[in-house]
Amino acid sequence: MPTDRRFDGIDVTDVLFNETEIRDRVLFHPNSGASGIIGQLDAVRLGNYKAIYQTGGEPDCGGTTGPSKRHDPPLIFDLLQDPSEKTPLDQDTAAYKALYFGVESALEYIKEDIRGDNTSIADYSLDPSAKPCCNANHVACRCYG
Repeated sequence: MPTDRRFDGIDVTDVLFNETEIRDRVLFHPNSGASGIIGQLDAVRLGNYKAIYQTGGEPDCGGTTGPSKRHDPPLIFDLLQDPSEKTPLDQDTAAYKALYFGVESALEYIKEDIRGDNTSIADYSLDPSAKPCCNANHVACRCYG
């Protein structure tokens, strides 16, 4: 493998062959461009929690488009207790503040990693396979146009 760049990812050998689980994984969700800047990291999954910095601006499955809104600090959801992301955690609680610190630290780490490895640019707007699906009867699909 080339030595002039960093490679992200983790070794999943134990998951594949020893049936173990991956825990404490951080996932970053780049903005699709429906609302906000394409590629901007607007959502972070940290364990069982998800922080969202940008909402609205795209049609839901019923065709309604909510206003685009930037959240700073972000909305943070407990996905075990609230998988539909209806009720964000109270920002005044110690739990929220600890999670917020973790989310911000993870974002700063990945942004520094990206800044330090400027060998490729992802443009999700040019690859048709990266666009969301369109099926109003499926909970994970959004329909555009």
